[in-house]
Amino acid sequence: MADFIRTQAYASWIDSLKDIKGRGRIGAKLRTFEITGHPGDAKSIGEGLYEMRFDFGPGYRVYYVVLKKTVILMGGNKSTQVADIRKAKEYAEFWRGQKL
Repeated sequence: MADFIRTQAYASWIDSLKDIKGRGRIGAKLRTFEITGHPGDAKSIGEGLYEMRFDFGPGYRVYYVVLKKTVILMGGNKSTQVADIRKAKEYAEFWRGQKL
């Protein structure tokens, strides 16, 4: 089982969601990912980064990179997808330089 690190950017994003049910559903799906190791609806977006998609709300997205046995999480939505992916790639690069 992997360790999951929720970045400050992820925490800020999830806390900013006004959709309380959506927030709960995202959390539930992440717990399932932690337990089973299967992210569900996810695809590679390059450079070792993946995008989990949610079929509710305004196109919620959770971006993650797997480094050794650690999963680093970042969040966003469809309307800010391009900027979110750019930021997620920067976070992934930063975390690759850390000792995990």
